[in-house]
Amino acid sequence: MRRWYQTIEIEGVDQSFEDIKRKDSKFWNEGKWNTFIEPLLPKERQTFLEIGCNAGLMLKQATEAGFKHVIGVEANNQIIAQAKLFKESNGYDYQLVHGRAGRGFDIETIALSDVVLFSNSHYYIPVGGFSKLVDALKYRTLYCIVVSAHTRSRSGKTFSDLGSIRGYFGDWEEVGLIDNVSIDGDP
Repeated sequence: MRRWYQTIEIEGVDQSFEDIKRKDSKFWNEGKWNTFIEPLLPKERQTFLEIGCNAGLMLKQATEAGFKHVIGVEANNQIIAQAKLFKESNGYDYQLVHGRAGRGFDIETIALSDVVLFSNSHYYIPVGGFSKLVDALKYRTLYCIVVSAHTRSRSGKTFSDLGSIRGYFGDWEEVGLIDNVSIDGDP
């Protein structure tokens, strides 16, 4: 049985979710978009790129938020297949790219973007590859949004804590931060 890491609805497809309680959480799914992403989006909405797009829920949200060009990059073969199925089921016109960011994937092959999103995906990328990617993004995007959860350290991977993220983006201007969101009442 396949596991779906985003709580999405596809008619006729049974889904085994990681945790069904996440559906109504402000930290996952649409709640993550509403709490951490939407408030940081610029008024100008041309191109949106998500690196580590999973099943594509945030791509759907970006399309609904008015971005004209929406692109998702996903490395996992099984998850990119889920993303294609979700895209077909929701009828939106966004682009899916199968590639492993930070490991031989050339960001230069993707359109210049107004916004690049890392939504709990950066800490799967090797540190060296992530540093090169962040450097390349300086010349390819206006805004980079990083949504991060506290995770265990993975050998050789990017760290998830705020201090480390600020360090990776050390020569970028920080224009917004959403921090200390209460977990009270959240499943």
